[in-house]
Amino acid sequence: MKTRFLPKIVLLLVILLGTNAVTLSAQNIGEKFQHTDGLYYRITSLNPATVEIAPQNDESPYWNEGEQPTGGLTIPEQVTHYDVIYDVTAIGNNAFSDCIGLTGNLIIGNNVKSIGNNAFSYCNFTGGLIIPNSVTNIGDEVFIGCNEFSGNLTIGNNVITIGGSAFEYTGFTGSLTIPNSVTTIGSRAFMICNNISGSLTIGKGVTFIGKSAFSGCLHVKKFVVLNDNPNYSNNEDGLLLNKEQTILIQYPLGNFRSYYIIPNTVTTIETYAFSYSYKLKNITIPYSVSTIESLAFFDCTGMTTFTVSDNNPNYSSNEDGLLLNKEQTNIIQYPIGNSRTTYIIPNEVTSIGNFSFFHCENLISVTINHGTSSIGELAFYKCSKLTSVIIPGSVTSIKGFAFGWCFQLKSVTCLVNNPDDMNIDDHIFYNTPINDATLYVPQGSVPLYESAEQWQEFGTIKEIGIGIDDPTMFTNFSLYPNPATDYVFLSWDSSKGENIHISMYQLSGNKVYEQYFVSHTGSFNHTISVKDYAKGTYLLTIKTDSGSITKKIMVK
Repeated sequence: MKTRFLPKIVLLLVILLGTNAVTLSAQNIGEKFQHTDGLYYRITSLNPATVEIAPQNDESPYWNEGEQPTGGLTIPEQVTHYDVIYDVTAIGNNAFSDCIGLTGNLIIGNNVKSIGNNAFSYCNFTGGLIIPNSVTNIGDEVFIGCNEFSGNLTIGNNVITIGGSAFEYTGFTGSLTIPNSVTTIGSRAFMICNNISGSLTIGKGVTFIGKSAFSGCLHVKKFVVLNDNPNYSNNEDGLLLNKEQTILIQYPLGNFRSYYIIPNTVTTIETYAFSYSYKLKNITIPYSVSTIESLAFFDCTGMTTFTVSDNNPNYSSNEDGLLLNKEQTNIIQYPIGNSRTTYIIPNEVTSIGNFSFFHCENLISVTINHGTSSIGELAFYKCSKLTSVIIPGSVTSIKGFAFGWCFQLKSVTCLVNNPDDMNIDDHIFYNTPINDATLYVPQGSVPLYESAEQWQEFGTIKEIGIGIDDPTMFTNFSLYPNPATDYVFLSWDSSKGENIHISMYQLSGNKVYEQYFVSHTGSFNHTISVKDYAKGTYLLTIKTDSGSITKKIMVK
């Protein structure tokens, strides 16, 4: 009889042990389970029992299509799993990254201590947000791109670290206070928070603020730093500075000033310090400034003039209001809010800096003078009205995206005989429709450009002087004699008042003649003396507000 029951006992033990094994395995540290609320949790400790919220998948895509949570979201304080109550103490990395269906309010439970990197990046939450007092760490890019938030942001009084780009490009409104508990604010932490307004208060505990932490906050009118903060301060104008007020960290972009004189205590202007300013028209830089970091004045759409003290040993400005190095060989920043439609790069310039003309929406034509050797990265990017560019034979380097997104570009004259003599980065004409544009090149260079990467993408490649950029621009146009020995005569009819710029170059790119005429209407007649010019071929360019014409002239 006992022998008959032995298999049943063994089977029962196997079942019980098997069941117990599943229960135990589901409660191992690091294991993940889905709760009845539809969210995923990972066990982080058994004693005390804690979990963090995890994404559905540990690698991108972090949620399967159609299975992402939607609507509002509440992070609970506790969850129960296999009769064990777990405190929810963390929101893990990428927990809800790209969950664009999260369109309601976000409520974070009071047991959460840490919010991981990219936890809510690019979600579409609405309303405001309260970071509870339980939280001590906010990771990198936690809320980046959550620009549908529409209420105030309240940061709990025990937060110590705010990571890089944690709140970049979010839609929070109203004033903002960084509590005294915070010691570290990462780079770009609140960049392009366009709706934060009024005052931005920084607590006494902050000892580190990363680069560009508050750049692009267009409606912040002043920074207020508590007096007993050991590392940072504000001045009477609401600027954010280091304690000694020698480093200008951020200008309050929401201030209504149209001009500003930088205090003469400042020696360094940090990257993005004035960037995205749309109200400032003029900035005066004192003698004390010895360092201007890259992109300090990036995309200042209202800027018409930079003024640099004559006594500044490192920087200067010219009569056109450009910001340059002291020797005026490097363009640091063009005032992109200036109303000029045409511009000739000064003769002294050898380098056009990165981003220097970025987003200049007024320029129609640019002539780069002989002597310029390098054109920087994104130098003319998003110059949306730019129709013509002349690149001299002296250019040896063009960096990436230099003429990207120039939608109206129709004419490029490149005086470099062989494109292989230039160091060209990828995508210099990125998203610019050069397949509809004409490239003018020196005599005999057409085959070289037709086989050169990027240049070969132009719709038409011609030798200099062949054709007119826009034949309808000029009525009764006349240029004679050609060849010429003493004089060249120009004439045409204009039905509207236009600014006229006439220039003449040797094929090497050296400018030999230049003349401006303002708001001319009617019949235009002009004479150019060439009797003192060396024999050879010259490039004559006529630019008006409507466009340009390029012709080749022989001097005998």
